[in-house]
Amino acid sequence: MDEKILYLINHLPHNAALNVFAQAIDFLTSAGIIFVVLFLINFLARQKERRQLAKVIFFSLAANLIIVELAIKNLVQRVRPFDALTEVIKVGGEPWGYSFPSGQTALAFGVAMAYVLIFPKKIETYLIIIFAVIVGLVRIYLGDHYPSDVAAGAVIGSAIGWGIFIINQKLKIKM
Repeated sequence: MDEKILYLINHLPHNAALNVFAQAIDFLTSAGIIFVVLFLINFLARQKERRQLAKVIFFSLAANLIIVELAIKNLVQRVRPFDALTEVIKVGGEPWGYSFPSGQTALAFGVAMAYVLIFPKKIETYLIIIFAVIVGLVRIYLGDHYPSDVAAGAVIGSAIGWGIFIINQKLKIKM
């Protein structure tokens, strides 16, 4: 089933415009660039809720690095689909490391969860959720991840975002 869904998304029509769009999303989310920008925008704001959001984003990024990139990926060591399956269409450069779970998807959903918990009814929250879903789909479209990698990244990232929010509520961490 994982491979069928992978091929369904990965074998969508690939044209220059879609490839550029997917690679732009990949660039913005690799190394968490867009999420660091969101952290800075919210950190520099004067509103209490914005500062709280910045804290949750910051600690979610750090927790994702430790839990996903350093721990889970090295424990599971799943080979990326473009290395394991000959029919995968690979777009762009080859990412380093293992496939499971998707770190970029985990980051995106961790940040989305922070927005959901702090600004549940704002339009920006809905846009961040849509962006997180797009990140996951792009990871499959590029041939970098299996759908189960993306699903696991979404669940783990959301759990990390939720957990960091709860910890922040209890400890009242100052920044």
